[in-house]
Amino acid sequence: MNNNRIGCLSPLAILSAFITLVVIIAAELLSGNTLFTAGALNAQPGRTMGGISSHAEMGGDCGLCHAAPWDADKMSDRCMACHENIREEQQDPESIHGAIAAVNPASECRDCHPEHNGPNASLIADEIKGYPHEKSGFLLTAHRRTTDGIPFHCRDCHAERFSDFEQDTCTQCHQAIDRGFMDAHRQDFGENCQVCHDGADRFSGFNHSQTNFTLDGEHLKIACSGCHINARKPADLGILPVACEACHRPDNPHREKFPSCGECHTSAGWSPAEFDHDLASFKLEGEHAEAECKDCHRNGIREQVANDCYSCHKQDDEHNGEYGQDCAACHDPASDWEDAIIDHNLFNFKLDGAHTQVECTQCHLGGVFKGIPTDCFSCHAQDDQHNGRFGTICSLCHSTSDWGRIIFSHNLSRFPLTGRHADLSCESCHAGGRFTNTPLTCAGCHGEPAYHAGMFSSNCASCHNTNNWSARYTGPHPQISDDDGGSGVNHGGQGCGSCHTKTLREASCSNCHDGNDFDDDGDDGEDDD
Repeated sequence: MNNNRIGCLSPLAILSAFITLVVIIAAELLSGNTLFTAGALNAQPGRTMGGISSHAEMGGDCGLCHAAPWDADKMSDRCMACHENIREEQQDPESIHGAIAAVNPASECRDCHPEHNGPNASLIADEIKGYPHEKSGFLLTAHRRTTDGIPFHCRDCHAERFSDFEQDTCTQCHQAIDRGFMDAHRQDFGENCQVCHDGADRFSGFNHSQTNFTLDGEHLKIACSGCHINARKPADLGILPVACEACHRPDNPHREKFPSCGECHTSAGWSPAEFDHDLASFKLEGEHAEAECKDCHRNGIREQVANDCYSCHKQDDEHNGEYGQDCAACHDPASDWEDAIIDHNLFNFKLDGAHTQVECTQCHLGGVFKGIPTDCFSCHAQDDQHNGRFGTICSLCHSTSDWGRIIFSHNLSRFPLTGRHADLSCESCHAGGRFTNTPLTCAGCHGEPAYHAGMFSSNCASCHNTNNWSARYTGPHPQISDDDGGSGVNHGGQGCGSCHTKTLREASCSNCHDGNDFDDDGDDGEDDD
């Protein structure tokens, strides 16, 4: 038997399939391409693009939107052929379409814009997929679910267009939750909720203690608008002064006598007030702490009360003003007034050394405290062992710490000690304890050396100094001169003693030369500068 089947199909089956396909195509053409339509297109007129104002006006040409599988472009590309403004928006990350494209570059137009749902159906889906809502300036942190636990939908807040939002949408929803709060809140802060609220719910459970002004006491009972009057934006909530008098000045009965309310009053209760006198310039100590306010603040006058002892206790002064008006120099109000302690360092004569052990009566004879001399000699003249030879300024050598230990600075005298003089004992110059009329010249102590007696003046310092008494003579030589007209003082680089072996009045050349006579040629020796 001859079998002409191709695979599992017989010639009859193939013919039947062909006839069926022809019938379907004919029916589609005769019905105006409605046989395979997914549904009617949106017919709501909008902005005219490409000569049409709605998808329904495309005449059923599916190819205007739907690309064939073998075409290189996609449906979104064909959407952009008409909606050119959307392509521009996608380049702006701040726009709705730009924000979606930035988050999900593979998103399609039909993800948010459905079609074939009828002539009156919306072209915007109930939910926009992938839109970062924070780009709108409003976070969804506190709007994930309703108070009933139901997830929020875009349409719950955006009734018509997602790009539009009506301010009363917030009011309508939150009125249903707590009408009393919303009525007061709107009256205090206005109708524009989004000026303060950005969806982050930052004001929920707000703790005023996190600001620079903690609410406590009576302040806890005050509504926000009691202090933040006519606040309409967050900036209005942070510019209030925190000082009491900024709000309570009209209620101040003290007429600006006190600088700060908080010194006496607290937020726990404005009355009664408690005043801490330590905050004033006059601290209450000792018996003052036991005194009644009216003892000092007579007739209710507070701002002009003197804070010195004498102004209040003048009538109690047993010294009759002899010691002045500074009672605190000796008396301490914090302890026993009768137990006076005098700090001599407050006076122009400070006690130190042995003076600190002296009884007051040894200096202040007969109870006299004024006019007492402060120099040593006035009190110790009878103890002067020098009988006035060194004057009356005892402190040049003596001190109050140890009178027997003498420290004298010779620099205070007419003869400062320098060089070798500084190492000498006092007795080397002041023999027999004689300190006055000591000669100041070198010759006065050292005499004139026999070596050059009568040859030079008494000005020894022209050649000698206290550091080196044997310094070489640098002056001109009185007789000898060099062949070239020099002074001859450096004769061969020799010192005076090379020629003048005994005194300067005698000289001998034989120490260097063969004799004392030389010919013109200068033999037997050589003279050098």
